[in-house]
Amino acid sequence: MQVTQDAPATLYFQAWMCLGIVLAYYIAIVSVLRLRRRSTTVVTRYEPPPEISPAVAARLWECGHNERAFASALVSLAAKGYLELGQNKDRFVFKKLLEPDAELAREEYEALIHLFLPSEHSYAFDSLEYEGLSEAYVACKEALGETVEPDLISTNKHFWWVGMLLSVIAIVPLAGTLVALENRVSWASVAYLGIWILLGGSCLVASVRVWPPTLHKLSSYIPWDDRPSRPFNPSDAFPLVLSAGAFLGFLFLTALTTTRFSVLVAAVVFLNTVFRHRLESPTHAGRQVLAELRNFREFLSNADAARLNRENQAGVTPRTLEKYSAYAVALRVEHAWGEELVENLVEFIELNQAYAQR
Repeated sequence: MQVTQDAPATLYFQAWMCLGIVLAYYIAIVSVLRLRRRSTTVVTRYEPPPEISPAVAARLWECGHNERAFASALVSLAAKGYLELGQNKDRFVFKKLLEPDAELAREEYEALIHLFLPSEHSYAFDSLEYEGLSEAYVACKEALGETVEPDLISTNKHFWWVGMLLSVIAIVPLAGTLVALENRVSWASVAYLGIWILLGGSCLVASVRVWPPTLHKLSSYIPWDDRPSRPFNPSDAFPLVLSAGAFLGFLFLTALTTTRFSVLVAAVVFLNTVFRHRLESPTHAGRQVLAELRNFREFLSNADAARLNRENQAGVTPRTLEKYSAYAVALRVEHAWGEELVENLVEFIELNQAYAQR
């Protein structure tokens, strides 16, 4: 494989200008979608919207993210008596008390049947073993997707594909000038170059997913953060490993092309990864449900927030989970035990999903 001299500076300028347009495009689309979901009228509501489970409420409240929805589904199962949640520091033990039935929301049903093996009624997981938890999460996520899409949430993938197309347009002319064999573009050379882009890009995508929960854990050690400091474990090194893999992949890409081209490709991957799920937004029906959830959250905040945060200690499962405990977790009303449960589940799930992507 022969690499030509670096491309003209004008091509790099045009590529970065194109990438800047993509960034402005994403920001504009996300801003419009966020403005559409705002509601200024608050009328206290004493019951959650009908047919809206805690997991669906969390999925809407988090604008398409599934981790809090999964935690809300587990808390709902525990509140209904199907599941017992136990915690001892960073080790969790779930016990199945009842078999799933038609009374459960679909995502709760799927989570329960995938969390335990057919012959088992107990499941323990920690920072080193959480495969079963991830299987339950995937099943719950798929069930939720079929429930809320496209009636309540739109993925707006068409906007993302436009951004991807513009991003590709930005780098293709540069790639064409950098990869040459006997004055012609060699498909073998392009494929070889693509391998390193894929390696570095996949590790970068995975690292973008796992760094937020790790940074959130690190922030618990800031003196003015009132959360309890969360202990570190071997899995906390995973973001560093993925970042090193991304660096290595782009380092080889730099050796095959140029530093400027490698940085540009990394920027393209990072930009499109960050905005992939930020483009999801509620539909008209979803915005109506969100308004009702906002009003219901007002009731929970006024009636139960202070008491729940006072009675529920982080790291200790409450003896009794109340009727609306799962909604308190889903809508970010409870900031003690439930919030720590969400953080732990997010950490384990993101690590497993990032490893699967890699």
